[in-house]
Amino acid sequence: MRVEMKKFLLITVLSAIAAFGMLYWWFGISYVAPSISTIDAHARQAIVGAHDQTILAEVVKTEAEQARGLGERTSIGVNEGMLFLFPKPGNYGFWMKDMYFPIDIVWIASSTVVGVSADVPPPLSMNVPDNSLPVYYPPALADAVLELHADRAAILSLKAGDILSIKPLLPNSKILQ
Repeated sequence: MRVEMKKFLLITVLSAIAAFGMLYWWFGISYVAPSISTIDAHARQAIVGAHDQTILAEVVKTEAEQARGLGERTSIGVNEGMLFLFPKPGNYGFWMKDMYFPIDIVWIASSTVVGVSADVPPPLSMNVPDNSLPVYYPPALADAVLELHADRAAILSLKAGDILSIKPLLPNSKILQ
C-alpha cells in the first residue's frame, strides 16, 4: 500500500508540474508583452495598469479615429479610456471637437507619464468653429495619449514619471502578430 501511495503521489506531483509548465509556456514564454508601439491597429482594446488600478482602453491609431477621438460620445466610464498610439514621439495636439464632457489627458512616452492635462473642458457650444477650438499639447514629446474620465488621473494619482503597464486585451491573439 505504501508503494502504491508513493507512486500515486509521484504521478500527481509530476502531472501538476507538467500542467503548470504547459500553462507557463502557453501564457509566459509564448507571450512577450508588446510595447505600446507594437499594439496593432486591429487590437481594439488594451488594458492600462496604473497604481494597482486597471483601465480598459479603446485603442485608436488611424488619423480618422484620432481626429474623432471621444467626440460625439455622451460619456465614458470611470474605468474606461481611449488610447491613442503614434508611430514616433511627437508634439501631438488634441482638441475637444464635438465633446460633451470633460476629460483628463495623460501624455505618455515609452510607457512613462510625461504629463497630465486635468479636467479639460468641452466646448461651450457645439457651434464653435474648428479653428477657434483650443488645442492641448504635451509638456514633452509623447508617443501615446490616454484620455480618461475627468478627475480619474487625480484619483489614480498619476503624475509625470509614473510607469504604466499597457497590454493588448487579448495577448495571444493572432491579430497582434
